[in-house]
Amino acid sequence: MKFRVFQLAVVAALALTANAQTPKTATSFSPPRLSDGKTPDFRGIWQVRDTAYANIEGHPAERGIAAARSIIIDPPDGKVPYKQDALTHRQENYRNRATSDPSLKCYQAGVPRATYLPAPLQILQSPGNFAIASQDNHAFRVFHPNTRPHFDSADWWMGDTRYRWEADTWLPMSLP
Repeated sequence: MKFRVFQLAVVAALALTANAQTPKTATSFSPPRLSDGKTPDFRGIWQVRDTAYANIEGHPAERGIAAARSIIIDPPDGKVPYKQDALTHRQENYRNRATSDPSLKCYQAGVPRATYLPAPLQILQSPGNFAIASQDNHAFRVFHPNTRPHFDSADWWMGDTRYRWEADTWLPMSLP
């Protein structure tokens, strides 16, 4: 259950469990808290155990990748509602995956793919601080809990995220 809460909070409902096509019911689960008594505690070592890194939509087995159910629960059909140009780009990426996947060049997976990889990652957290360190390519991502300006002159492979907590849910912040 702790893994499911992490996925909802950090990945904003994109990295749900592999059986996500079945209807979910509300639960009364309350995650453990940090020392401030308010912030949900997600510290620890986490690892995804499915093939979402290859495709978040359900897919048949192919070329060493096991078949999997979609991790998408909304819409209920488990499919991303792509606009036509985005779908065309996705199909082109799929056709060229054997030669153009950034991981083949040892690049970091980026966001959100890094959270779907079958390699362990660690969440480091204290009240007001949140970071994810990944075993894959020694990637790390620091989340900033405020609205300070983004770093315009820096190109962050893993993003430049601002967030806030709303009850037990992590939400990205919009900046002006």
